[in-house]
Amino acid sequence: MYYEELRSAIKERKIAPLYIFEGPEEYLIDFCIGELKKALVEEWSEMMNYQSHTELPPVNEAGDFMETLPVMSERKLIVFRKCGLFDGNIKNKAEWENILSNVAPYNCVVIWEKQPEKGKKPNTVRKAAEKGGAVVVEFPLRT
Repeated sequence: MYYEELRSAIKERKIAPLYIFEGPEEYLIDFCIGELKKALVEEWSEMMNYQSHTELPPVNEAGDFMETLPVMSERKLIVFRKCGLFDGNIKNKAEWENILSNVAPYNCVVIWEKQPEKGKKPNTVRKAAEKGGAVVVEFPLRT
């Protein structure tokens, strides 16, 4: 899927539980995360229904957030911004695989990581996310 399709899905309120964002167009990735946040999280409920991480949080912290129901809202949003979640040497790999292969429909999880290098196999955490139904959204540079 390309980001234009994602923007249409957000407008139509057809938002998936799990996304993998990749590509060099960082401005558009940030913009789309903002659009998801506007669509899913009321400003007054942000403290309970939204998390954004730039470093990989403890697996139990992320898991607890994703397992609890949204507070006075239909959905929750958790964003992992270049945390290294798809790096090969993360701690608790099996637990991350389990969490990302079983994302509840009331969540919206966004994982923004570097694209895998050509010819390099994706790690097991990414494979688990894809097996769990992750929608991969590409943000290529446009000229």
